[in-house]
Amino acid sequence: VSELLHQRVTGVIVDPSDEGRGIELDVFVGPAQGRQVALSHPLLDERSMAALWRAFALRDEACRVDATCDATADERAMKQRMHEVIEQATAAAAEGRGLIVLSDALVTSSERLPLPMVLLVGALHRALSARGLRRSVSVVAAPGPGYSPPSCAVSSPSSSPSSSPPWPPASTPREKPDSCASTSGAPA
Repeated sequence: VSELLHQRVTGVIVDPSDEGRGIELDVFVGPAQGRQVALSHPLLDERSMAALWRAFALRDEACRVDATCDATADERAMKQRMHEVIEQATAAAAEGRGLIVLSDALVTSSERLPLPMVLLVGALHRALSARGLRRSVSVVAAPGPGYSPPSCAVSSPSSSPSSSPPWPPASTPREKPDSCASTSGAPA
């Protein structure tokens, strides 16, 4: 995988030995001006996600938002649900949550459908930016069942650490959906 990351830059083959480390994949999760968790890359497996969730939930700084809609939803209802998810996540960021997890883990039956995660993350990024909140929160897209590891991707407000040193997360088991400020578990 790392060789693929080093292969092309504007059409020119790049030799990683000439470029030092090549592409920097480090991610610092949390508010740009607060305590952050340092990760060596933006892709998380289930265990790493559980540890990250626990680190923020213990400080009442995590919120998981259900990124699903009713299976009978038409286009209009799906758009409305996306707006609701964006508003819930933006409100959590305004309340000081440093970690927002968009999860479609409730897609376990034919009654729920996942919202388009890429569109949702992009829309949330724009909403947070428009309200001046983007640098105060990290967003994790956590797809539900049917996805092989890595199961989560992190969108961080900055790629460099804040003035506070990064700290290691602790590990923990799972959590229920739509849980802002829960103190136990990890989002599915």
